Amino acid sequence: CPTSLINFGDVSQLDTAYYDLTLTNTGTKHLEIESISTNSGNIILSLQCPTTIPPMSSIQVTIKLYVDELGSFIDTISINSNDLGEPIYRIPLSANITTHFLVVDNEDTGN
Repeated sequence: CPTSLINFGDVSQLDTAYYDLTLTNTGTKHLEIESISTNSGNIILSLQCPTTIPPMSSIQVTIKLYVDELGSFIDTISINSNDLGEPIYRIPLSANITTHFLVVDNEDTGN
């Protein structure tokens, strides 16, 4: 897992942005991911819980972001597991939601 912020950067309003997150089990026992959630309804995660990550293995989780309001977007992914050292792992994420832009060439302006 990343140890810092996942920054989607600039994302156009009403577009979907994607990020592939790798969850890695560096331990010697199975890591049970009991649940994974976010604070908003703007994030969809591809992981179905519960799921198990075998020792010394990784899985990919696709994060889909869809936001319809302009401005800064901040959320947190919370991963609940059987990890004794860190049973709840939080990953902050952010994006700057911008308007779509329209490209107009000279022929479209009527000149």
